[in-house]
Amino acid sequence: MRKRIVKKVVVYGLVLCFVLALGFIACVRHAIVTGLDEYIAMAQAAHPHPDDSIAALIDFVDSDEHGIKDRNHAVWAMGQLRDDRALSVLEKLYTGDECDHDKALCQYELAKAIDMCKNNTPDILFVTNR
Repeated sequence: MRKRIVKKVVVYGLVLCFVLALGFIACVRHAIVTGLDEYIAMAQAAHPHPDDSIAALIDFVDSDEHGIKDRNHAVWAMGQLRDDRALSVLEKLYTGDECDHDKALCQYELAKAIDMCKNNTPDILFVTNR
């Protein structure tokens, strides 16, 4: 009888952990997709490219008309999209210097975006269908 109760507790515990993990993954995916949509909309508003999000983001990041913080967000979005068309502008802006977020784009974020675009890192959350 006691083994049966322990078995039920373990099974229910595992099911609960699985449900919580799925909930966490869904929340992370929602946050990424929401941010991606926001930054794409920002880039499209400034540099319209109908049906081509990456082109709008490339123009946005490559323009000095926009603030560094917004351009850093666009760099992040380009990394999330994993499109190798972004490589030319990302590599042009990457210096490898120390980050100075007040004066230049984040070199760490540029390096991550370059890596994601070059290596076509798998998108396990399926957020790149944009």
